[in-house]
Amino acid sequence: MTDSAAKSLAAVLGQVPLFRLLGPAATGQLAERGGELRMVTGEVLCHEGDEGTTMYVLLDGRLRITKGTGSDEVELAVLGHGDVVGEMSMIDGRPRSATVAATAPCRLFLLDRAEFLGLLVDADDPGFAMSIVSALANRVEAVTERYVAEELSQRLLEAEAEADRHRSLTTLVAGVAHELNTPLGIANTAIGMVGSRVASPQLRDLAADDAGATTLVDEIEEATDLATRNLARANHLIETFKKVSVDQTAASVRTVDLVLAISDVVELLSIRARRAGLTITVTEGLNAEQRTWIGDPGHLTQILTNLLTNIERHAYPDDGGGPVEIGLTAEGPDRTITVTDSGVGMDAGTRAEIFTPFFTTARSSGGSGLGLAIAANLVSDSLRGRIEVESAPGEGTTFRVVFPADPVDQPGSGT
Repeated sequence: MTDSAAKSLAAVLGQVPLFRLLGPAATGQLAERGGELRMVTGEVLCHEGDEGTTMYVLLDGRLRITKGTGSDEVELAVLGHGDVVGEMSMIDGRPRSATVAATAPCRLFLLDRAEFLGLLVDADDPGFAMSIVSALANRVEAVTERYVAEELSQRLLEAEAEADRHRSLTTLVAGVAHELNTPLGIANTAIGMVGSRVASPQLRDLAADDAGATTLVDEIEEATDLATRNLARANHLIETFKKVSVDQTAASVRTVDLVLAISDVVELLSIRARRAGLTITVTEGLNAEQRTWIGDPGHLTQILTNLLTNIERHAYPDDGGGPVEIGLTAEGPDRTITVTDSGVGMDAGTRAEIFTPFFTTARSSGGSGLGLAIAANLVSDSLRGRIEVESAPGEGTTFRVVFPADPVDQPGSGT
């Protein structure tokens, strides 16, 4: 390489982000230690899994980075002028993590790992080693930050997709429930009329002298009673379905003392808890500021009620009851409510589906599978938080509700 070509290459390398910390002398030495490579369109620079001992700087052209093969191939990036490939090989010499191919004629600067390490030792400038290591460290930090940002973005997209799925389903359920109200009301009225006629003294008097007629009247009365009870159950389920879709615009948002709000819920459910044999204790260690929350206490009541109802029905299924602990803690801007029982617990399959609408293990005993789905929607949409569950067979269950004390984007907050 001529002196003018080396100077020209050194000037180009000095503009590469990885080498911008190096001075002219250092980039000159770098250019002298390296070499030049030319590629044609379609040529592969390296395959995934190849030995990694060389770094490349793209001077002209375009490179495509992919991972996987065939139908599983995924494009990771397309590189242009000044981009670097394989810089991590200068540090650890590990196999290539992806395949790199030219999508246009390319000219690259290359530097072997041996030359790079020799340059660190032999460089005229004592600051060269520190500069190049610092540049590589910055590169690693940038890659790490990009990876973390992409991972967080992916998790956010997944969470939004799951929330959209639940919202669509709950809107559909609420719509169907609304449409069923009218025919159910008509059926209730009709059955009520039949029941009142069958129970009338006049009909009984007419059938008194005919044993067959008396039996028929008794059977009709029994059938209307059965229909009435089941229509009442259907009405109750419809009202429950409608609660799945919570109208956030009607939220009554205000400043709430969380400790008092939780105590009110426990007191509200005290009679029911005693009948179910549940012993509920509340623990907290918050200061006055940490007790404050801005939100709708009605939604908080619904969440805790649904969690306690789930414990009553599933944790202690033999009506024996047991202890329930409600804890309230604060960490930074977040508040955490834990609801823990010592009951039968859940296996992994049940735990994975526990917040899915209509999933229930108690269908035969009247469970609708909506209690925890409603709670999860309220936590997400009203409290702007998240709900988690920890459980194992025979080890009880803990529900953990984490939410901000002051969700600035909460509906009705005026922000």
